[in-house]
Amino acid sequence: MILPAALSLYAFAGSVLLGDITADEAITAEDARLALRTAVGLTNPTETGIRVLDVDFDGEVTAADARLILRAAVGLEAFEQETVEIDGIEDYFYDDSVYDDLFSFLPSDFPEAPEVNADPDTFTFVVYGYGHGVGLTQYGAVAMGNVGFPYDYILSYYYSGTTLARDKDYPETTMYAGSEVNTEELVARITSMEIGGIATEENALKAQAVAVFTLLKKYNFKVENRSSVGIASSSYDNCSEMLKNAVKDVMGEYVVMLGDPSLTPVLTVYSASCAGSTVGAYDAWRGDNFPVSVASPFDSYYSSFITYVTRSSEEMKERILAWNPETSLSDNPADWLEIISHNASIDSERGYVTELRIGDKSLKGIGAIDKLVKLRSGCYTIIYTPGEN
Repeated sequence: MILPAALSLYAFAGSVLLGDITADEAITAEDARLALRTAVGLTNPTETGIRVLDVDFDGEVTAADARLILRAAVGLEAFEQETVEIDGIEDYFYDDSVYDDLFSFLPSDFPEAPEVNADPDTFTFVVYGYGHGVGLTQYGAVAMGNVGFPYDYILSYYYSGTTLARDKDYPETTMYAGSEVNTEELVARITSMEIGGIATEENALKAQAVAVFTLLKKYNFKVENRSSVGIASSSYDNCSEMLKNAVKDVMGEYVVMLGDPSLTPVLTVYSASCAGSTVGAYDAWRGDNFPVSVASPFDSYYSSFITYVTRSSEEMKERILAWNPETSLSDNPADWLEIISHNASIDSERGYVTELRIGDKSLKGIGAIDKLVKLRSGCYTIIYTPGEN
């Protein structure tokens, strides 16, 4: 994984606008974007760069500074101190990135496609990842958190083009599937069910908690369908103290598009893991083009990355004809199923299937295989083991 190249912006002696890290004599959304990249560690500012971006004067550059700069860019904020004094020609950024070393944990390649030793006359689906693969992946968040990535970076990575806002006046309770539940406790309970079983440090938990809160806010804290935000654990008491504290630390924080003056919460969907890269929302279900696809090699670290589903040819024939009785099938089961196209999310041979031929018919779209066989992911290969002669 290679991070974007560090910037080499610099300022001359004199007064520069507070927040104007692009040195173009105006506060713009680009300044806010660079502030956010600094806040999450994608850029490594010099002391001068920090002085320019630290618009709330707390000694560091955080998502709060990025938000204030964005508000200033759209005319919703005015800084009491308008300028910063620069003594000479000074760099705003160093040439190195503070997170380069953290990406060294990545494998050089994905696991090889495994050999399948199945019973004769069977179809084996080799499945990669778990879930629809859109947005934040929980195994990916855990892997990133374990090596030191902070939660705001994890969120900005999976929800590309976003930043964090804060709602200080969120309601104390949320209507959840017909019941009124304390909002903080609900976030903790959903976070516990979604990621609590695999997360052992706070940043992955915080990333998940912010994603959950964002969805609650998006639905105006009225959730009729539990699956739209996640199933909550049975009780708050069952949540670990680390999880409770992580949730408490980020309550009120939510994800918005960078440059959106309305600070509208985005669709922070999530799944267990993806296969090589996340799936864009449009490709998954023809929805809005957010979240977009991003590379996510982190998920392949876990034993659950590859699973197998085996079906006999007799069962597959029954399923195919139940799906469409007019499907024409040859006498050779090896000809029944063929992957026509995939998105190569893992490599040239493996990716999320975008078109599958079934006999003389076809299915298009990631997840279409569920009409025939329920799989954990839309990324799979198909291996037919011939019957005995």
